Amino acid sequence: MMIRPGLNRLNALAAAIVAVLASPRAAIGADDKPAVLRGLVTDEAHAPLADARILVAIPAADMRFVESGATGRPAEDAGKSRLLEARSDAKGEYRLELPGLSGRTSVSIDAMKPGYRRLSGTLMAGGDDRHLDVTPGETTEAAPLRLVPALHFRGVVVDERGRPMPSLNVFAASVGRGIGGIEVTTTRADGTFEIFNYPPETAPLGKDRKGRVTFSHPDYIEGRIEDVYALDGGQGESLRVVLAAGRRLAGTVLDDAGKPAAGVMVEASRKDGNDRKATLTDAAGRFDLRGLVGGISAVAARSLAIHQARSLPIALNGDRLDLEIRLRPMALPAGIKPVSVLGMRLADVTPEIQSAYGLYNDRGAVILDPGKDSDRLGIGRLEEGNVFWLVGQTRIAGVREFVNQLLTEVDGPNAVQGMIRVVYHFRTVEFVGARTQYMKLTKEDLRELKALAERLDPDAR
Repeated sequence: MMIRPGLNRLNALAAAIVAVLASPRAAIGADDKPAVLRGLVTDEAHAPLADARILVAIPAADMRFVESGATGRPAEDAGKSRLLEARSDAKGEYRLELPGLSGRTSVSIDAMKPGYRRLSGTLMAGGDDRHLDVTPGETTEAAPLRLVPALHFRGVVVDERGRPMPSLNVFAASVGRGIGGIEVTTTRADGTFEIFNYPPETAPLGKDRKGRVTFSHPDYIEGRIEDVYALDGGQGESLRVVLAAGRRLAGTVLDDAGKPAAGVMVEASRKDGNDRKATLTDAAGRFDLRGLVGGISAVAARSLAIHQARSLPIALNGDRLDLEIRLRPMALPAGIKPVSVLGMRLADVTPEIQSAYGLYNDRGAVILDPGKDSDRLGIGRLEEGNVFWLVGQTRIAGVREFVNQLLTEVDGPNAVQGMIRVVYHFRTVEFVGARTQYMKLTKEDLRELKALAERLDPDAR
C-alpha cells in the first residue's frame, strides 16, 4: 500500500484545526494573552519613586520569603511561585505583562528601593501584604505602592580565598531580650546581598536593641555583623563578609541495638548553644558536619521516630572523622499525663521532659503529638518537641495556662481579626528558634477549650 505524504499532512492539519476549535479556551482566546499589571510607586508624601524594583509572584505568596532560601511552610510555599519583575520609570510608574495564566489568578506584589523598607515589611511585623486578582487579556490597575523610609545595606560574602559565596542565607534581626526577624534573603550568584528593612532609628525596635545580621552556610563558620547601627558612615554600602571553613566532625550513629540509624538529627554547638551546626544521618547512619568552631563542643543525636537520643561533650582541636554515637532510649517521665488540646497531645515542660527532648524552654506546653489535622490551625507545620510558650503577650507555664490564655485572648485587645497570637519554639536542621503565628479558632474549638479549662481547673471558672 502506497502512503501519500501530502495527504497525511493535510489530514493532520485538519485534525489539529478541529481540536483547536473544540477547545473552549481557544474559542475564548483570552488565556493566550498575558494579563497586564500596572501601577505607581510612591514615598510617604505620595511623590513618585523612580527605579524601584517590582516583584510579582504567581500564584500569590508571602513576599517576605520569595527570595529567602529559608525553610518552613511560608518559605516553601513562596518557593513554588513564579517570579516576574519590572522597574518603575521616572514617573514612578510600572507595567508588567504576566503570561501563561489559566483564567483569573491571584498574584502578590512587592516593591523595594534603597533607602526604603520593602513593601512586604519585616518578618516580625509584616507590612503591605498586597494581593490582586488578574485575568488574561485584561489590564489591572494596582493601588499605589507606598514605601516608607528605612536603612539600606549592601555587600559581598566571600570565603577565605576571596571567592564569592552564592546562595548563602542572610538573616537580619532585631536582637535584645529575644530575637525579632527583620528580613531574610540569599546572596546572589556573585556573592552580593542587600538588606532593606531596618528602620532609620532603633526606637521602633524597642529599648536596647541591636541590628544583627548573620550569614550562614552549612560548611562554614557563621559570619556576623553585630550591629548595623554601629557602622560608620558609608560603610553599610560596601560591606565585605569573610566566612572561615572551621573544623569538621564526621562519624556514625547507631541505635540502642547497635544498628546504623538513619534520619537522626545530629547537632554540634558550643556549650552555650551558639555556633550550632546540624545534619541528618544517611541510610548507613553516617553524618558529616563542617564549619564548626574549634574547642569544646556539645554533640547531640536525637531521633523522635524511635525516641532515642544521646548527648556528649567533645574537644574539637582539629578535624575528627571517626566519632561513633550509640543512642539510648529517651528518658520520658513514667507518670507523664498528655492532654488532648485542639487535636494535639500536649504536656507540661518539666526538667525531665526538657532533658529528654533537649529543649531550650524550661516551661511551656510541649507537643507530644501534633495530630493528623494541626494544619487547620494555620500556625505552620507543628511537630513533636515544639513548645508553646507565649499566647498573646503572656508567658505560659504549661498546658492549663495555654488553654486558659487562649480563651482570655479571644476577645482581648491582642486578638487580630479574631486570630490569636501564639509563639512556639521549634528545631529543624537549619534553624532553632521561635515562630510567631496567629491561630484561628472555630466555635467548636472554643467549646472544646471551655470544657477542657473546666476539667483542668474547675475552681477557676
